[in-house]
Amino acid sequence: MLDALHKDLRFRLERCDGASARVAHVVPIDATVDQAVEALDAALGERHARLGMLGMTSYRFPPQLYRSGGAKATELICEAASEASSAGGWSHILMGGSWGGPQRTFAEAFEPTSSTVVHVLPNTGEAIVDLIYLMFDDAMEESQPRKTTSQFVFVGGSYRARNCVLATLCAQVFIVGGGPGTHLEVMAARATGAGLLPLVRSGGLAEGMDFNGRNLRGLVEALSDVPPPDVPLDSWKVILGLPLPAEPPEDGNSSSSTSCCGLCRNRQKSEKNSQKGKDRFIGRQPTFSEYVQALRSGLAKLRPSQDEVPNRWNFSKDETRRWEELVKSIQKPTNWDLMH
Repeated sequence: MLDALHKDLRFRLERCDGASARVAHVVPIDATVDQAVEALDAALGERHARLGMLGMTSYRFPPQLYRSGGAKATELICEAASEASSAGGWSHILMGGSWGGPQRTFAEAFEPTSSTVVHVLPNTGEAIVDLIYLMFDDAMEESQPRKTTSQFVFVGGSYRARNCVLATLCAQVFIVGGGPGTHLEVMAARATGAGLLPLVRSGGLAEGMDFNGRNLRGLVEALSDVPPPDVPLDSWKVILGLPLPAEPPEDGNSSSSTSCCGLCRNRQKSEKNSQKGKDRFIGRQPTFSEYVQALRSGLAKLRPSQDEVPNRWNFSKDETRRWEELVKSIQKPTNWDLMH
């Protein structure tokens, strides 16, 4: 199997005691994305029991809504999501090749469980740095092998090809922060009908950032009424960052009550001035603690399902066409590694 591995990656693996035994599969660099997915589906077993984690590789940037908590807020969000979902009985959790940020948080949460943690790296020399950090406790010294049961999969002649394969292998995928590369992964997940689990308060792409037209606009609306199997709808709406209703006004003429607070009077005034008078409630964003609690309570019920997952974001006809054109451009590796 290691014969199909890029020579520089093979050399690094052989320098780390026990690392070669952690290689679960190597897809030849000249395989197309479709061929790679077919090979890995056969190697990893039933897709419905695989969970994925897509997104950023560090906690350098704080979320937008909860930015007062700094980057630590994103870390706490990831801790809540990973700890809750790790009890779901997933066969595998797949992620990129980083040992830092959310990927480390999810790996450490799932490793003590029965789930197999799989790091998916491109089969190119570009992946050497990521591989070193995954193999050693001290990547600078490369002296102490990391004690872990996680496995490696090497696939794709570029990071873009790897991204497409990674997102396509899972039944459900978390979206954490992220940038343009994560957008490509989300597109691949949508194309294959994977369920989407966006942590919309983790910053970056997941929280609404736009990268030269690459964004997730429409995601929350598409998922708002279709929670994953067994996840309660009320928790799901909070996870998606949808506003919570404020308490409704009490019956009776509360505007004349001497005990009515200014907030009540303002709310009643706002209701009277509403264009259509449809809504009796003023929406509010969940507090940070409410959001984290929804992650813990809702995702604790997340389970694999052999049925078609409901929390999909299907392509439009135009998106399908553009995606097919994009995939054609990355089906075959164009990386310089092909010549080495």
